[in-house]
Amino acid sequence: MKPNEPIPPIRIAAIAHILLFVRDAEASARWYGDRLGMKITARSPDGPYRGAIFLSFGQSDHDLALYSAPPDKAGRELGEITLEWDADGQEVAARLALWRRDGVAVEEIRKGAILTGLRLHDPDGRPISLAIGSCGAM
Repeated sequence: MKPNEPIPPIRIAAIAHILLFVRDAEASARWYGDRLGMKITARSPDGPYRGAIFLSFGQSDHDLALYSAPPDKAGRELGEITLEWDADGQEVAARLALWRRDGVAVEEIRKGAILTGLRLHDPDGRPISLAIGSCGAM
């Protein structure tokens, strides 16, 4: 690369993992399991990751690391998390119906009449957006 030549953007294949500081790691782990189908893959009782709970969507050892934090540090410091959801319209409709049945507040994200995503909030009030496939499952 030559001096003064613009640096090209790096090419990101995927998000490796997200680390969140939450009020209650156990409650948050249950929420991510119940709402997004994540599975707990590890817990760290001691050491540098003491108290952490690691969760996965099933393709890696962990996609999410949850750490309990004091109430003044938990929650909204990290902005909205957006995950690409590889789902068809039928799966989206079924999951949306399930969440609504369970009383989960879900906001539909639309571009005109096309549903492009869903937004819900984790136990700390952090917005979690699910971008549907290539923006248009329904």
